[in-house]
Amino acid sequence: MVSEVLRYRLAQVLVIVGPLTTLIINPWGNFDPISVVKLAVISTLAFFALFLILSNWKITAEINRTLKLSVASFTILLFSTFLFSGAPLTQQFWGAFGRNTGLLAYLSLVIILFATVVAKDLNFYSKLTNALILTGVPMTVYCLVQISGNDPIGWSSFEAFGTLGNINFLSAFLGMVCVSALSFLVDKKTTITKRILLSTLLLTDLYVIQSTGSVQGLFVFGSGMSVVIFLRLRSGNLLGLKQVTVLLLVFLVTVPTVAGLANKGPMAAYLFQNSIELRTDYWHAGFEMTQRKPLFGVGMDSYGDWYREARGEISTLRGSPDRTANTAHNIFLDISSNGGIPLLLAFTALLALALISSFRVYKNSEPTYDPVFAAILATWIGYQVQALVSINQLGVGIWGWLLTGALIGYGEIISASEGREKRSIQKKAMKTRLLPAFSAIMGFIGICVGFFLVWFPLNADANYFAAHKSREWEKISDSVEVLGSSAWHLSRSAELAFQQQSFDKALEQAQKITSRYPRDFFGWRLLLYLPNSSESLKIQARSKLRELDPFNPEFKN
Repeated sequence: MVSEVLRYRLAQVLVIVGPLTTLIINPWGNFDPISVVKLAVISTLAFFALFLILSNWKITAEINRTLKLSVASFTILLFSTFLFSGAPLTQQFWGAFGRNTGLLAYLSLVIILFATVVAKDLNFYSKLTNALILTGVPMTVYCLVQISGNDPIGWSSFEAFGTLGNINFLSAFLGMVCVSALSFLVDKKTTITKRILLSTLLLTDLYVIQSTGSVQGLFVFGSGMSVVIFLRLRSGNLLGLKQVTVLLLVFLVTVPTVAGLANKGPMAAYLFQNSIELRTDYWHAGFEMTQRKPLFGVGMDSYGDWYREARGEISTLRGSPDRTANTAHNIFLDISSNGGIPLLLAFTALLALALISSFRVYKNSEPTYDPVFAAILATWIGYQVQALVSINQLGVGIWGWLLTGALIGYGEIISASEGREKRSIQKKAMKTRLLPAFSAIMGFIGICVGFFLVWFPLNADANYFAAHKSREWEKISDSVEVLGSSAWHLSRSAELAFQQQSFDKALEQAQKITSRYPRDFFGWRLLLYLPNSSESLKIQARSKLRELDPFNPEFKN
């Protein structure tokens, strides 16, 4: 009974981590109102879940040993990269400004994945899919407000991006919501009222996706919809013929779609975007980094430090040499370039376990349509399609890791000898039961640890935000010395000093940047062009800039 109480409370935490991470923002107190705030939620709740599990490790006894090994391997390899890649430790731990996908983020995500499997409850997995759909409701409403031009928040961009900071992230997230909504919409057991509500949400979200101009959401929805239809046909007559027909149609649609993305064929006019060509540059650089640093990578969230050197001559001269990126725009390449091939293999193993579990559910369950399983699998596949061309944005990525854990847990439930009813925790019985005292204390310690680990970048960014508004140099200078401050904050302080022609202050900040972040391009460039830099400093800076950006014509002479 104690283990059931623990799993029930664990499920309660996990069902809110997705909605909170996706929706939370703080434009009133942080310079980065999105990523670092979302990291705070993920870290705090992940460590709460971890410490709950540690309070009674016996609840993991039924968990597949392969999963435990994969999670342990991924975690160990994260720390190996952290220690041996050579990248700045604070940058690796908390991640680059505006991304925050460093060691703490990935450690928290893999904890959440593992905890989602440990919860192992059909009611919880059903609530998880409902939580995704319900999260889409306030997101959609806010997007409609943004589209109408009445956004009360003064963002620097006047586009519909919800609480995710970018139209592509929003498009992908709403595509996932649409897939989950469709999974329940086609279920015969869904009531008329729910069908109307789900249809309204789905159609509205498709409109919002179309208004963004981003095709990511359409690809997520299209790939997920194919899976939903395939599973829905399972319960009908002529099952094999219908499913083969669906697979054939998917193939016939996929080929011209892929060709269109490559600017070929009749679909090119509708699908090809200039950003796709640019993404190939980012993919090439990520692959190059992986080849150069195959064991430990360039360091967690350190892609941006190596991009100029790894991109090659064609990418350098395509447009402006100052066009850069701090992510490969492909989650798999991000992981391999940042953490090396072993980390990528460990990550792929987790995805493989989810696929194997999905096949196990499909094979062993009755040939009837299960909307919960359909929603989890179809949305997960849609997310993986998005992962091939996009970034691990925490507000979207949290769902990918939750759904991966849900697929693995679902497979373990279906393959177990116990029936479905036994594998669903009795909510009424659990509601009145409190956690054991030791577990409650451990959970509280977990919250404290998780928030403590993320407090430093959160606080540093808030300090810089307040200092930046004051425009007072002393406050700005002090704020960038706070633990958790990033290379970006330090660079902005140097830029401000340069703009105010306070060259001595700018020189001091530039030297701090190059000392703490030896591969920071901005710091070396500032040293080269500051009028009060010594000749020896300028020679050193030019040499370093040639090393960091070998094909940039600006530094060839």
